[in-house]
Amino acid sequence: MPFLKPGYVRNLFPDSQPEGYENAIKEVLARESIDTRERNVLLSHQFYTGGSTDPETCESEQAVIIAGGLDRVNVSVLPPFDYVALGHLHGPQKVSTDWIRYCGTPFKYSISEEHHRKGITVIEMGAKGELPALEILPLGGIQDVRRERGTLKEVLSRADDKNRHDFVSVTLTDEDEPYRIREQLKEVYDYLLELKVDNVRTREKR
Repeated sequence: MPFLKPGYVRNLFPDSQPEGYENAIKEVLARESIDTRERNVLLSHQFYTGGSTDPETCESEQAVIIAGGLDRVNVSVLPPFDYVALGHLHGPQKVSTDWIRYCGTPFKYSISEEHHRKGITVIEMGAKGELPALEILPLGGIQDVRRERGTLKEVLSRADDKNRHDFVSVTLTDEDEPYRIREQLKEVYDYLLELKVDNVRTREKR
């Protein structure tokens, strides 16, 4: 259940509309006939939290997280399920327990995902009452997404045949800014996502 539009909520709850995402999901689950004697798996695209701890987010998804936390749903509403496969967040991670997991995206969509370890989550369900067996199959693209920081000379010297095709965000620390910075970088890095300068002059402007 991703974003509940007003018209969609009215169709789901014609008599009375629940307050907030968490109550809406509680009511949806409550009206289902869930046989707890059987194995039950839930697929959900939503922002779930465990207690007071929020999952790790990145720049590419923070823009769509609702201000004030109205879109947050506590995992306490999920006990009937033996495994919960979550979407919505780009970073693979568990929420409170190994059996509630965000699989994450197969690719990196912003520089804030630089350190994400992408993969495919493979779950093997055992008998009812047994914890699922979990395996992560790593995914790696031909090009990486990463940051480079240092003087222009240092950043240029680190380019080689293996990394020059990556998507890079460059922060230069030269106090005397070199000539034709962007052109020099593009000579060795095929995909320059952004260029920043961090020196005494730029820090004084902040």
